[in-house]
Amino acid sequence: MSTKHDTVQKYCPDTVRASNLALDQWLQSHAHMNLRTYKALKVGFISVSIIILAFYAIANGASPGPTFWVAVAGLAVLNGIEVSELLATYAELQNPSQNDSTEDGRDE
Repeated sequence: MSTKHDTVQKYCPDTVRASNLALDQWLQSHAHMNLRTYKALKVGFISVSIIILAFYAIANGASPGPTFWVAVAGLAVLNGIEVSELLATYAELQNPSQNDSTEDGRDE
C-alpha cells in the first residue's frame, strides 16, 4: 500500500520539497508567516493582477469578448498550476519530520 509520503514524493521532486521546506523556515523566521499563507497570497495576487490587466485592456479599446476569454484561460492555467503546487506544499508540510526520516516500509 502506498503511504502519504509516497504520494508526496510522486508528485513533488526532492529538490522542490527541499526548496519548499527552506522557504517555509525562512518565511517563519523573517516574515512571520508559513509557506501555505505565502502561496495563498501569491495565488490571490496573480488572479487579481490578471483581472486588472483585462479591465485595463478593455478600458483602452480592446475587444471585450476575446479579452475575457484570454483572461479566463490565463486564470485557469495559472491558478491550476498554483493550486496544485499549494496542495503539494500542504501535503509536504503536514508532517515534515515524517518526510525527512527514513521509513521502515510499514503502514501505521
